[in-house]
Amino acid sequence: MNVFSCKDASRMVSESIDRPLTLRERLTLRMHLLMCSFCTRFSRQLRFLRRAAEHFSRAHQDSSSAPDETLSVEARQRIRRALSDG
Repeated sequence: MNVFSCKDASRMVSESIDRPLTLRERLTLRMHLLMCSFCTRFSRQLRFLRRAAEHFSRAHQDSSSAPDETLSVEARQRIRRALSDG
């Protein structure tokens, strides 16, 4: 069983969100994550973002908890100024 490079590991972590990994992929990825703190951190961050997106999606499906999505006049003016100055 060969060990993934960080590039391969990050791709596999990303793919694991969209599809189930094969046993071989899971084992190889797990071996890499045991040795690489950077990829482990990336994996944790990606899982956090996925949970946050799912939570946000569920909150917006419930109309009673959906935030008011309109901007105040002042906020719109600040955005216009920032865009025109940029």
